[in-house]
Amino acid sequence: MDNNIHVALAVYDPKGTYSQHAGVTVTSIFENTKSKVTVHILHDDTLTDLNRERFLNTAKRYGQSIDLINVEDYKNKIGGETLKNIPDYWSVGTLYRLFIPEILKNLDKIIYLDCDIVVNADIAELWNVDIGDNALAGARDSTSYDIFYKTLPSHMKIRFKILKLQRDRYINAGVLLMNLKKMRELGDFTQIAFNWLIIHEHAALAFDQDTLNVLFMNSIKIIDNKFDYFNYAIEDIDLSGRIIHYIGGPKPWNVFPLNKADRLYWSTLFKSEWVSSCNGGEGGGYANLSEEQKLNALMDTLTPFFEEIRNDKHYHERIRQCLMNIVCNIPSFIIYKLSQPFKKFISWPTLKMIYKEIKARIKYKEDLRFWK
Repeated sequence: MDNNIHVALAVYDPKGTYSQHAGVTVTSIFENTKSKVTVHILHDDTLTDLNRERFLNTAKRYGQSIDLINVEDYKNKIGGETLKNIPDYWSVGTLYRLFIPEILKNLDKIIYLDCDIVVNADIAELWNVDIGDNALAGARDSTSYDIFYKTLPSHMKIRFKILKLQRDRYINAGVLLMNLKKMRELGDFTQIAFNWLIIHEHAALAFDQDTLNVLFMNSIKIIDNKFDYFNYAIEDIDLSGRIIHYIGGPKPWNVFPLNKADRLYWSTLFKSEWVSSCNGGEGGGYANLSEEQKLNALMDTLTPFFEEIRNDKHYHERIRQCLMNIVCNIPSFIIYKLSQPFKKFISWPTLKMIYKEIKARIKYKEDLRFWK
């Protein structure tokens, strides 16, 4: 009998730098979990031999297991139109979680985690959540709460109506407990998911997250948000026993550490193979290095990311988004009140989204009565 906890991550790494963040997530799991864990890393041909070795060394150091799975053969299930519509600030890797029920046929249950996560808790607590006969268990997404929902652009709100999403049961797909056995009851889940996404990609602005919420809207268990705790204004919050999710805005590796959540990412990074193994150490984290190696590790770790920031055409957009998040919280109800005279206004992006959705439904002979 398999008594291991099973966790899945997805890695798309054309620059060779994203694996580090997945390495932080894996290291944080192994650091805080006493039980035996197998981490299944879904990757494509962008995973380098060096990063592959670092993942395997991480598992070896903690006496845990890593299963590296190349999904290149499955990528042809992702339609060309879908790939074309993925925003630049996302990656195709976000869709790899939809392959999990098909690829891991021998498992009935798994935890899925995004790679912008630090697990500051024993992952066994999430594993032992009673999911019942539900297909998914997850925490509510920030956009499902009134305080955030009121500040969304009109096309983001109307998409809930078009897709018939249940806002009070709309979960974030970055941390999921997946009942694979139940998910497979749909049939060929992976193909069904991508077929749905091809039809509704104009309104499914959160891609895989919207797909999962729609396909399993009546089979979702809402769990405590400590299992998917967003890094918003958490300076005075005790982070122990929480899974920290760095959603939206600049990530901790793009900015100097500003709060406890940022520092938690960096402290976990310096326990990982992505610091020690590239600076003359023998693995085992920052503490095992000499003082000279520690200095080299710090410089070698920071330099590529500052270079990436300098060359990243989207960085200024991320800063703008960060500033907008600040503005939207000073406080949200002021913006909401000011927007009331325009509450019936439908923006051009909204009209375009509705037009494309109707056009797609006609093409694929789907019900046009989505407004009920």
